[in-house]
Order: sequence, then C-alpha cells, then structure tokens
Amino acid sequence: MAVVALIPTGKLEHAGLVRALTPLFPVHTFVVRPPERHLDGFTSRDVAPLVANPSGPIPSTLEELAAELVNAIFPARRGERIDFAYVVEDLELCNQHQPELVLSLFRAAVNSYISRTWPQQSTLRYTQVRERCSFHLFRPMTEAYFFGETQALQRAGTVQQAVLPDPLDLEQFLTVDQPFLDLPPRTDRLANMPQRQFHPKSYLHYLCDPTLVNRRRKYRETANGVAALESLDWKQVLSAPPHCPFLHAFLDDLGDALNTPLPFIDRMWADRRVRYPGPADRVLRNL
Repeated sequence: MAVVALIPTGKLEHAGLVRALTPLFPVHTFVVRPPERHLDGFTSRDVAPLVANPSGPIPSTLEELAAELVNAIFPARRGERIDFAYVVEDLELCNQHQPELVLSLFRAAVNSYISRTWPQQSTLRYTQVRERCSFHLFRPMTEAYFFGETQALQRAGTVQQAVLPDPLDLEQFLTVDQPFLDLPPRTDRLANMPQRQFHPKSYLHYLCDPTLVNRRRKYRETANGVAALESLDWKQVLSAPPHCPFLHAFLDDLGDALNTPLPFIDRMWADRRVRYPGPADRVLRNL
C-alpha cells in the first residue's frame, strides 16, 4: 500500500479531492498537505510577469508550492512516510493560453529549491523527486469536470439544466446559455466575469440561483462543491475521449505510480505537456 500526498491549491480540492480519488485506488492512502489549510495557487493572475521577477526574501506562492511538494516525500521533515506527492493547481482563464509557461515556471521553482536547499546532496534529492513528485493542472478549474456528470451538477446545487455545445471538451469550457450570457453585470458574482461563457464556476453560480440574489442557493465550494467532487464519477466525466487531456494525464500518472492503471484511461489521450513520463531531462515525474 502506498501513501500519496495531495497538495491542492483551492478550498474545494483541499476538502474534497482525497475522498474523490480514494474509490479509484481503494488499497492506497491519500492525505492532503498541508493538513490544516490549502496553499494559495500562483495561477490566479497572469503568470507572465513571474518570468522577469527575481525571488525576494519572502517566498512567493509559487515557491511555497514547490517547497511543499519536495518536502512532502522526505520523512525527516515530518516524521511520516509519503511515497508520492502531487501538486494539483487550476490553470485559470487568465493562463488558459499559456499552460507551457505555467509548467516551466513550476519546474524551475522546484529545480531552484532543491539546488538551494541541498547544494551538497542535490543529485540524490533530484533522483527522488524525479521518481516520486508530479505537478498537474485542472483546466481551467475543477468545476469544469462537474459538467461531465449530471448528478455532480445536482449535488452542486443546480436548479436548472446546463446548456453546453455538443460535443465539448470540458477543458475548453463554453456555455451557450443565452439567458445567462445576456445578464447585465449587476451582481458581485458576475460583475468581474467579462468572459463568463468560459468560466464554469460563474456558470455554476447562475445554475444554482438564476436570480443571483438568493444566498441560500449560492454555490459554495466548501459545501455543495465538495459534495459534487467527493463522489465524482471520473469514468463518466472521461467517457468521450480524447477530451480532458490534462485530467487524463493526472489520472494516468497516479495509476502508474500506484501500479493500478484505470481501465478508462489511455496514455495516448493525456496531454503531452504533462504526461508521464516527462522529458529525458525531467525534474518531476511528468515535467
């Protein structure tokens, strides 16, 4: 039995991802790190400025994520055994056009952390991290996958049916629900969503409460969002390949690490940029 540390960057994933993955790999143990809170992601803003900005005295959210991933697999750091560790980050709409840059920034952050922290033992550390750590993206965010399972949307609290084009790759999310698209930006939940047709969470707000004024029906990540995620039917979400290539890559990587390949996953469907095994000069399992 292996122990897998999940390091997600959102409240929803921190609260629900362990329970969501356990049924797929029931003989293995998933834990969330850090246990007391989720770490902030670095993709909520355009990551391009990070390329030119040198590291400061206070670690950035990117550097904190990289450090948490690397330290998770070394038992001396916490006195526990972790066999594999995975950071799971949303790509977000603002970085939808540049996943390669997000991936290269994280890879560089891991590389920098190892070389700074263990200058005399970096070769050994690199080897272990390369074999046991991964970084994956949910594109554009976890809520997109709820739209692949009708019951998940119901658990999320929706009161009317989603209107999406058919066929649709959920990782290229788009709604064609005209009443939703025609709403004026008159509420706090829609005012800052000029690209609302591409934003699954914004659309969930509407599907849960089309009036956008009933707070009892409001979509909440840590309540109905967790209910949707923790029993998500991954097979149904991925029932029409080759869509969701980033999710395919994540589940394929997990299946390989745990020697438990999932019958509904094929590596050929996984996005090559995050597919395991990564390039010959990889720093992580998949990058």
